[in-house]
Amino acid sequence: MASEIVGATAQVSPSTDGRASRAGEAGVWLDTLSGFWTKLNNDWIFNLAGLLAYNLLMALFPLLLLLLAGWLWGRVAGALATR
Repeated sequence: MASEIVGATAQVSPSTDGRASRAGEAGVWLDTLSGFWTKLNNDWIFNLAGLLAYNLLMALFPLLLLLLAGWLWGRVAGALATR
């Protein structure tokens, strides 16, 4: 799985001003970043994150409904007690 990321090496000839070495490092960095992004997409990480967020919202809905019902019950019981 990680073979896409491990194989990146810089093949840059040395120069006196250092520009070529920096360009080679940027190329390796971009290759590594590209491999990482490909691995994330292949593992469906974004779909799984969406499913997790959806399940969190669906789990919070009954709790919020229960809190709303308790608040309404308190208001109605308080109004009936003052009669």
